[in-house]
Amino acid sequence: MLHVALYGGSFDPVHLGHIKVAETVLSQIPIDQVWFVPTANHPEKEHTMFTFEQRIDFLKQIIPRNPRFQVCEHDLRESGKSYTIYLIRALLALYKNHKFSFIIGADNVTKLQTWREYNELLQYIDFIVIDREVPDKNEWKSLPYYDKLRFVSMEMVNISSSIIRDKIDKLESIEELVPEEILGMIVES
Repeated sequence: MLHVALYGGSFDPVHLGHIKVAETVLSQIPIDQVWFVPTANHPEKEHTMFTFEQRIDFLKQIIPRNPRFQVCEHDLRESGKSYTIYLIRALLALYKNHKFSFIIGADNVTKLQTWREYNELLQYIDFIVIDREVPDKNEWKSLPYYDKLRFVSMEMVNISSSIIRDKIDKLESIEELVPEEILGMIVES
């Protein structure tokens, strides 16, 4: 059985911090692959700077960095908002011999219970938590889904897609923030 960690997000655009997260997960958790899953229509975001197709292209450019990286384009076929439960149902139907986990930031641990149909989601997958500086970690032990959380330690990376988009708008350099494979593609967009 192939164990896959799904790494969902807008990836608007993918940056060096995203790559660091994926590599760290692969180094600390016994999984086979990390699949980058760009959301076509993120439930909490109204607009992206780059189209879904551009974001897929950016991700495909970084895949050769690690043979255990893949891009999952499932959301391209989805209409409406991209909820994790819909993705998981679809992937489980397509890949019967796969086990899936989902990568989240520590800031999402207490928010999981607000995710669409999270009780069903917890039946299918566990969560790989990127352990960032969060003040109330001890309270997590009382969460009813604490046993579904697996923790990965990682140094804080001060890169975000929103900072990159702001720099693009201001025509500032993003060279140190994004993979060199996509720098030219972003500049030409």
